[in-house]
Amino acid sequence: EIQKVIAKSKQEVKLSQVSKPIEDQTQEKDENEEKLKALKEKAGNLAAFDVSPMYKRKCSSCHGVNGEGIIGPKLIGRTKEFVLKNLRDFKSGKRKNYVMFGLLNNMKDEDLVTLATEIGTFEEKMKNSNK
Repeated sequence: EIQKVIAKSKQEVKLSQVSKPIEDQTQEKDENEEKLKALKEKAGNLAAFDVSPMYKRKCSSCHGVNGEGIIGPKLIGRTKEFVLKNLRDFKSGKRKNYVMFGLLNNMKDEDLVTLATEIGTFEEKMKNSNK
């Protein structure tokens, strides 16, 4: 009886059933390498230029490390004047956004000017970082 049970438990597994054909493995490897390359390029662009600690602390979680936009709108390409007007409007409550109001409420106007000036340079900094 024991010999019968042992014989039944032995199963032959053909190698072709376990692994994929070499052609499929090569194609899959190439596809994975392409995906990895794309991810590396994207990651490299995420921190294309340095930003101030104030921008990192107040803005980057919503607007991206370099203003590329995440859940907040894209800031690259916005002028200092445009950004400053919007910052002041959020701070005053003229524009309603509780997150922005909370972040800006206790900031001095000179800090808003500093942020707007920095954000206004993002497009040029991005162009220079891609050279």
